[in-house]
Amino acid sequence: MSRVLHSGKMQASGLLDEIQRLEESIRLSERRASWLEVIQNKYQLSKEETEKLKEGTIDDGFFEALKHIQVVHGNCRALGLSHHHKAGLDLLDELSLLQDEAFKNLCSWVQAECLKIDSPDSPEIDNMMPNAMKALRSRPPLYSYCAEEIALSRRNAVFQKFIEALSRGPRPIEVHAADPWRYANDMLAWVHSAIASEMELVATLFEGCYDVSEKASYMKISAVDE
Repeated sequence: MSRVLHSGKMQASGLLDEIQRLEESIRLSERRASWLEVIQNKYQLSKEETEKLKEGTIDDGFFEALKHIQVVHGNCRALGLSHHHKAGLDLLDELSLLQDEAFKNLCSWVQAECLKIDSPDSPEIDNMMPNAMKALRSRPPLYSYCAEEIALSRRNAVFQKFIEALSRGPRPIEVHAADPWRYANDMLAWVHSAIASEMELVATLFEGCYDVSEKASYMKISAVDE
């Protein structure tokens, strides 16, 4: 019995040592995985984020990925200035190409959305449009192009609405064409109302990019009406 007990104790001791060694190996692997995750999050995008930016499906996930790639781009730029010069530049090239593709997808999406805000009645504004215009501010050429597309769409819509107000509807303005004062007053009143509506639309589309204090200068047309 003593020999059996001694043998069992020796086997158990060996198993405990092996278990301790495996636990230490697991802890080391977990620390390495944590370090790799931190490095990857700092200098690389996840597979899901990369796919989001390439697909061009504009949603909250797209803007989160776009925000992350800008942070990663800055980290890689700092890495390129360190002694890891080559690695930083390689990552920068890859990220720059992906970033350019993402902004082109965003610009194309805004251009397609301009067809919806071309409506003279009630323009359909996607709730992602303000976020899109905010993001595009970091690319001035694309931002200016999209702003011009929006302005063109709304100009066409307002022109159509003005023509309809002049000649169509239950009370067309041209009915009072024989009375110059009434005719001019009705047109200015319509312009005043249209400007107020367009200012609200602009404030929505260019949220955070629009100075509401400018509204006062536009609304001075009311003095002309009086």
